[in-house]
Amino acid sequence: EAKVAPPEAPAAAAAAEPRLAGLDASLEEGGARAASSVGQIAAALPGVCFGVAGARLVCRAIEVASPAATRRLAASLRGHVLRAAMSPHAHLVLETLIQRPPTQDATFIAEELACDASSVIFNSWGSNVVCRLLEASADDPHTIAIVEAALAGDIDALCCHKFGRLVAASILSNGLTRQRRTILQALGNDVQRFARQRFAAGVVAAALLPCTGGEAAWLAAEIMAQPGAIVALACHAFGAEVVRAVMEVPKEADQARRYLQKAGRRVKKDRYGAVLFEEIGLCGDDVASPWSTFAAAAVGGT
Repeated sequence: EAKVAPPEAPAAAAAAEPRLAGLDASLEEGGARAASSVGQIAAALPGVCFGVAGARLVCRAIEVASPAATRRLAASLRGHVLRAAMSPHAHLVLETLIQRPPTQDATFIAEELACDASSVIFNSWGSNVVCRLLEASADDPHTIAIVEAALAGDIDALCCHKFGRLVAASILSNGLTRQRRTILQALGNDVQRFARQRFAAGVVAAALLPCTGGEAAWLAAEIMAQPGAIVALACHAFGAEVVRAVMEVPKEADQARRYLQKAGRRVKKDRYGAVLFEEIGLCGDDVASPWSTFAAAAVGGT
């Protein structure tokens, strides 16, 4: 079960924020005053980053600080990363630090999160931090350890989880080849179920992005291997997202279009299928969609 920041974090933030009033203006001035402000903010960490205003201030300090000052800010967060990653405000500080070059200054973040990777991956805010790590340093040993922990567990649960699916999609976009293939294999084992699941459908769509190369063509072919599958997905609330992604796969898009065109009457009578047909330019074929007519009437009446 995902953890949340302990109750003392907001209290510490509330106590620290008054001491930092006015520093935001000093940061924008630059020069010696900004450097002094960064030093004061570093001294108030980690407590201050757990509040709304404090987190915003620390993020700005990271953005304007010199490399040496950034390292000082980062050092003040050591030992508190797990708590910060699962905080509604402090996680933004970690994300900003990860995205600030040089990225090696933030390697300690992955190192500390790797100690409890499963909690972070399924946390509403921690999952975002893991995504930033994958984008910035997928080949870092500690980031690899976080991903391997995710893949060693229940991959089906990861893909079907509200926040875990964000990590799964990021692995597909940024992870190592073996990591991407592990998720692709899991999706291929029951792709029709995943394509219809509220959260996993987005993971399937991410797997069909051009950046996955030939693997995307393989998965698209798996989706269409079952007769009538692409048509059924086009008429499904979440499956339609997957069909949109299939239409972006060069080697399989033409086949998908033929299947949909052949079943045009059925698809265009469905509310999701009608919207999909209009998006991909098939709406003008042999039958008008009642859903398109309804939408046009609604627009005309506004």
